[in-house]
Amino acid sequence: MSHYVLDKAYRAAPENGIPAGAVVVRGTTADECTLPAAANAGNILGIATHAQPRTGRHVAIRRLGIAQAVAAGAIAAGAPVCIADTAGRVAQLAKPRFVLGSGVSEIIIEWLDPVSFSAAIEVELHEPEADGTFEWEFNAHRLRLTLSLDEEEVTETVASLVASVNGDAVLSKLVRAIRGGSAVDATVLSAASAHAGNIPATLNPLGTAEHAATQAGDLIDVFLTP
Repeated sequence: MSHYVLDKAYRAAPENGIPAGAVVVRGTTADECTLPAAANAGNILGIATHAQPRTGRHVAIRRLGIAQAVAAGAIAAGAPVCIADTAGRVAQLAKPRFVLGSGVSEIIIEWLDPVSFSAAIEVELHEPEADGTFEWEFNAHRLRLTLSLDEEEVTETVASLVASVNGDAVLSKLVRAIRGGSAVDATVLSAASAHAGNIPATLNPLGTAEHAATQAGDLIDVFLTP
């Protein structure tokens, strides 16, 4: 398998320079890099391949390929990672979640691959016009879960919807359904009261962890997302 590497030199903007293995973001000019202002920051340039302690001097930034980064905590091998903090360390990217309903009818839809999360920004429960069983579809960046209907009455329960989502050969590779904390299996769902899920904050994946980190400070190889 071929691996492509792209390094580019940028001027270090921070007063104390850029440490080796730090994730950097775009500075105020096109040729400048700086440390992130917050976790999950955007405008990512890449990872510093060496330390540059002097402000205004150039540092090599790995834009494509594999680079060594500093972990802010435990990270699973193969997990997508993002910026963890203002030091430019990396953290495992949280899976986006949509909360449908509340109380005894609460169901959580968790996206299994945050990197491809842009395929959907909303999840909704939908009541069909005619009798039928559970179905699903993507439509305009929305994941629609169609409830089972029998003689104009919704028969879908918390338990049956969770089982249908997690048992679908295709859908189960994208998302998983989880009962909410106080959800009751036998509760019949209502599309009217659980129409749409929440829209989480924008995710900014950096790449994928090539191996695991067990604690803060571990060095891990990250395969950078093109």
